[in-house]
Amino acid sequence: MLVIVITGLPGSGKTIVSDVARELGLPVVTMGDIIREEAVKSGISSSMHR
Repeated sequence: MLVIVITGLPGSGKTIVSDVARELGLPVVTMGDIIREEAVKSGISSSMHR
């Protein structure tokens, strides 16, 4: 399995790259998605950190 990792500072174009990957039918997993899933599993609400 080939894994491509995109990293960069805010505003560097990571979202554009992931949008293009999705348009090409490639699976995209973002760290934010994983963190939100784990927070839900742990019973942590996003409103707890505001």
